[in-house]
This record gives sequence, structure tokens and C-alpha cells, in this order.
Amino acid sequence: MKLLDVLTSALHAGKKKSLALLWMVAADLSFLLLYGFVTSIFYAMIATHLSVLSAEVAKQSSALGRENVVAVLFSNSETSRTLLTLGLLFLLYFVVVFLAYCIIEGMAWWLSRQEGHWVDYLKKFSLLHLFWAPVLIVLFFLTKGYQFLSAASLRAGNPEPWVLGYLLGIVILGVGFMMLIGYAGLFHHRAWQSFKESWKWKHWKNYGLVFLLMIAVVWLLEISTTALAGSTVFLIALGVVFFALLVMIRLVWVRVECV
Repeated sequence: MKLLDVLTSALHAGKKKSLALLWMVAADLSFLLLYGFVTSIFYAMIATHLSVLSAEVAKQSSALGRENVVAVLFSNSETSRTLLTLGLLFLLYFVVVFLAYCIIEGMAWWLSRQEGHWVDYLKKFSLLHLFWAPVLIVLFFLTKGYQFLSAASLRAGNPEPWVLGYLLGIVILGVGFMMLIGYAGLFHHRAWQSFKESWKWKHWKNYGLVFLLMIAVVWLLEISTTALAGSTVFLIALGVVFFALLVMIRLVWVRVECV
């Protein structure tokens, strides 16, 4: 019955805060558009420098030998400078996306409950992600490593390591689940305390059913998108449903342990 109570509480809150619902949708849409815009700009610059770097490495590696490709990267000032520029571009890209996510999505999460001052919530929201940063960085490199391994296996005619893919997917879902627990906890705790609380089993029990429902809904949306991808009207309707679900998920999620 608790899940029904949570849904009732979320619907009641949605009726009272209809303007906040629109602002949440606007925040989600703004972040997606900004993310796409920023990504396209940075990826274009990164692709240009990668092209220059690969051409330089190909030219010099013919003289030094393939086994010394790593040494080629630091063999002269031009390649070293290009490599440094690429590193700075990646760093700047992650910083911009991080700030945009923390400000825009943090505001959207605060609007779902509106307890405390929004500035305090944004500070805690940003700090929480700094605590999660080492885990997210490891997951990023694990994902890239799996993609490389999968591509190499397919090129060699070997089967794709799907078991590793499923295991990695489960880990990513688990981390995302705990991060969402932390978002709700920020209304009651400091960032570090919220980070620690998200690892506790009692919260997993409380939020588990809601999280499984979220996954089921996303899975159904993905199937529907694949089946009817050619219909423009359907895709627009699906977009409306998607943003409405994001708002509803927030309203439900932040009230799981409050009813």
C-alpha cells in the first residue's frame, strides 16, 4: 500500500504545483538541447585535433616503427602540443557538461519538492556529484574498454562478450539507483551524509520497487520507439510522454520515504 500512498502524494503535489511541473519540463528540455549543442561543438574540435594528431603519428611512425607509436606522441613539440590541447578540450567539455547538469537538473530536482532554499540544494547537488566522480570516471573507462573489446572481438570474428556487457549494465544501473537515492536525501542531509546513506540497504528496499517500475516504463518506451520510429506524430507524442514521466518520477521519488 505504501507505493499507492506515494503515487497519491505525488499526484496531489502535482495538482498544487502545476507551474513547477512546467518549469521541470523546461529544465529537462533545456539541458538536453544544451547538451547536444555543447557536445556537437566540442566533438567537432576534438575530431579536428585527432585528425591532425593521427596524420602526424602516421607520418613519423613509419620512420620509428609501429612499436614506438606511444613515443611518437611525445617525439616533438607539435604532437605534444596537440595531445595537450586534446586533453584540455576533454577536460573543458566535462566541466561544462558537469556545471550545466548540476545547475539545470539540480534546479529541476529541487522544484519536485521545494524544501529549503534552492541555492543550498544546488550546492549540495553539485558536491554530491563530486563525491560520485571517482566512481563515474571508473565506469566511463570500463564502458570505453568494453566497447573497444567488443569491436575487436567482432573484427576478429569472435562472439561479442555479452556477459561482460550485461554485468557492466547492471553496475551502471546500480550506481544510477544510488545516485537517485542521494538526490532525494539532499532534502534532509548534507551532501556527504546523503552519499553515505545511498549505500545503505534500508534505502534499497524502500526505493527498489519504484526503480524497477521506472526501468519497466523506459523499456516499454524503447520498444515503442523502435516499433513506430517512422511516425513523426508518434515520436512527438512519445516525447511528451517522456517528459511527463520524468516529472512524475521526480515527484514520486522524493516522497518515497516521506509517506
